[in-house]
Amino acid sequence: MFYKKTETQTGDRFVLTIYPKVNPEEGEMWLRKAAEAQESVAMRVLGYRLLVGQGLEQNIEEGEKWLQKAAEAGEVIAMREWETI
Repeated sequence: MFYKKTETQTGDRFVLTIYPKVNPEEGEMWLRKAAEAQESVAMRVLGYRLLVGQGLEQNIEEGEKWLQKAAEAGEVIAMREWETI
């Protein structure tokens, strides 16, 4: 993975959900790197944040793109969310 090395899923959750709030610029960079590396959870989280403007400038088109990619990668939550769009 391209984001900060962690040893547990709790650490992964920290990098994907909490760290971007602590250091938004660096958090966005690592989140995007993980999404671009085809990490399905990162694609979903990035897509959601872009759709609603949570910690990132709202960009519905780009948010839908990432959410769709996550759904196509088999990320279950993204699949459910994609059906509602």
